[in-house]
Parts: sequence; C-alpha cells; structure tokens
Amino acid sequence: MSRREQPGDDEPERDAWGRRVPPQSRRRVMMGRILALAGMLVVVVVGVLGIFGSFVMTEYDKTHQVAIECIVTGADGEKAASGGGRGATSFSQVMIETSDCGPLAMTFGINKSNRVEVAAELSEGGSFIFQFGAAEESLRPFFDVFDVRATVYSYSKID
Repeated sequence: MSRREQPGDDEPERDAWGRRVPPQSRRRVMMGRILALAGMLVVVVVGVLGIFGSFVMTEYDKTHQVAIECIVTGADGEKAASGGGRGATSFSQVMIETSDCGPLAMTFGINKSNRVEVAAELSEGGSFIFQFGAAEESLRPFFDVFDVRATVYSYSKID
C-alpha cells in the first residue's frame, strides 16, 4: 500500500486556490446543498405564481367587482402608458387622483378618442362610485407598499 492509500491518512482538502478547507461532516454538507436547492425552488415557485397569479387575478377581477365611493381631486388623460422597449405599443389610460382611495388608473374602456373626455369629466371632482376588482381590492395594502395604482373598471358620478 502506498502512503496515500493508508487508512487514517488525513490529507487536508484544498479549494480551487490551494487553501485548506476545514473538514465538515457529510451531513452538514448535504444540509447545505438541500437548503440551497430549496431556496432555488422557492424562488422559481414564487416567480411562476407571481406571473401566473397576476393573469388569474385579472381574469377573476373582470367578473368579480366591488363598488367603492371615492372623492376625486384630479384626473389626467393626456399621458399614454407604454409597454417599454422597441416594438412596444402604447395604450390609453386615465390617471385618477383621489383624496380617500389613493391614486387610481382606468384602462378598461379607455382609448385615444375618449381618454381626454373621461379625464375632463373626472377632473370636475366630487364623489364617484368606482368599480374595482374584488381580488385586487383585497390585496390593496400589499399594492400600496409598491406604489401600484388600483385598476378601475368603470365609474359613475354621485349627484
């Protein structure tokens, strides 16, 4: 038997730069690998749920809406939002400011020809009843943290 093959020979393990690596138990190494894999899995699952969940929530909100009364302080229909990047298309929206419901955005039913008129009607101010998606409304505190405007599906003025 050569010197390297003798049992009990504790040649220190070295890393890629030749530094000594402290001995670790197999269990500890395995736990580190499992935790790393679990972390990567969590990131992937959260990403997929975030993307898939937003589509599901939007579809749900189209058919499940809640009516909330808000006091409008201003509205702007001049700003067209853009998808960003080359080849992206812009879409029309009305940005609504309220004193009690926070900032809102209306994109459904808004186009280039009516966005200025809708904004003018809302800019008069006063109380309006807005239709919000039920799922988005229930998650509003979460969206407020990230400064996301609540989506409005429709509105009506309160006389």
